[in-house]
Amino acid sequence: MDKEIKNEFEISRVAFRPPPFWEHDPEIWFVHIESQYSGTEPPRDNAYTVLKERIISLFSQSENARLRQLLQDLHLGDLGPSQLLSRMKGLAGGKISAQLLRTLWLQRLPIHMQQILSACKDELPDLASIADKVHEVSGFSEANAVSLPPTDSVAELRNEIRQLREEVQRLAISRREMPYPKKPHSRSASRTRTPVERHKPRNCWYHWRFGDPASKCVAPCNFSGNSSNHR
Repeated sequence: MDKEIKNEFEISRVAFRPPPFWEHDPEIWFVHIESQYSGTEPPRDNAYTVLKERIISLFSQSENARLRQLLQDLHLGDLGPSQLLSRMKGLAGGKISAQLLRTLWLQRLPIHMQQILSACKDELPDLASIADKVHEVSGFSEANAVSLPPTDSVAELRNEIRQLREEVQRLAISRREMPYPKKPHSRSASRTRTPVERHKPRNCWYHWRFGDPASKCVAPCNFSGNSSNHR
């Protein structure tokens, strides 16, 4: 009977498959693995401990990196004030005093929150609850805050609008001053006169050509020297 139990135990131990490694939280991964191996009599030498510490050191944030993120990189963003405080506590890891943590946390809050909370003497958890209420009422969100464009950009935009307005006014004035097109002349009025019409005399052709010596005359003719012998 004892032999059957031992064989079953060995089968379970061989069949165990550890979960994929959690790079984001290696310490919790090892806690999980250790709980699975607690009854399987793992080796009692230092190889496992050295391997564990090495993996944790490779994938965990160093203390300097945590403090750098705490002092420089961490901002409110879309977090609530209490969420920001909780994250800062995790990064600090008990390495800084409560007063310094309070100062760093307040510096990352909006100005109007700092003005309200600076007068409060409450403990940090209570102060975070007050900040959450102020945050909820004001509806402030750093991610959704509308930032005004630089002053130079505003001035440039206004100048372009002014130039466009002046250009439109000039076009309107030039359009009003543009003369209306003249109507085309009728075909009869624009017809070119023939040379005969341009030189058509009031006298007959003979008197127009020869004058007084003309031997003939054709009516109508207004030649002043007309006589009956010319006709």
